Amino acid sequence: MVLNDIKNDTLPFIGKKYYLAYYQGLKEPVPYVFKDSCYELVTDINKADFVYCGVPQTENKERSDLNLLMPEIERIKKSELPLICPNPDYMAVEGDKFVICQGLVSKTYEDMGGKVVYYGKPNADIFLKALENLKISNKSKALMVGDTIRTDIKGANNANIAACLTLSKSVTENEMVSKNIEVNEKNIFEYAKNWDAVPDFIIKKVSKEELF
Repeated sequence: MVLNDIKNDTLPFIGKKYYLAYYQGLKEPVPYVFKDSCYELVTDINKADFVYCGVPQTENKERSDLNLLMPEIERIKKSELPLICPNPDYMAVEGDKFVICQGLVSKTYEDMGGKVVYYGKPNADIFLKALENLKISNKSKALMVGDTIRTDIKGANNANIAACLTLSKSVTENEMVSKNIEVNEKNIFEYAKNWDAVPDFIIKKVSKEELF
């Protein structure tokens, strides 16, 4: 996990100075994972050894339009620095809208030829650490509930934890609708094959415990 590598000084980079992408929109510029670490935040990307992808947002806190986030991605590309992605999700639901996450920014940078180091879902480590923190030794007592197949469900599969996909106003539902795929049980399982993932359960809403 990224927190462990920062604390143990085992990030796969030479140098201790990092640039925080999208720091302009943050009240607290130093991510908690770097506090009390040996790594130093610099606001000049030309003085950095690597880039840490913060929450993608403009100074006006716009998070839904990738085009508005591109200037920062292009700035990173010009530097040719490696990028840490602490959250591989592409999108997330906040209130009644979908917002862009670090995963989409990092994938865009990677597609431009940049080097990205991914942490978090769908790697099994973060799930196993959560079980450890919750003192759950029996995986059959755990259930991962998430709305994204590529990270939530695939991650649970990787960690051998039961996985429940929630659908209503979810990332998965939005993805399927945007691709003109009817959202039904058969198509969901077929769509999940894109990531070699399998949900054990599918529900419409977490609050209603209603099976799809």
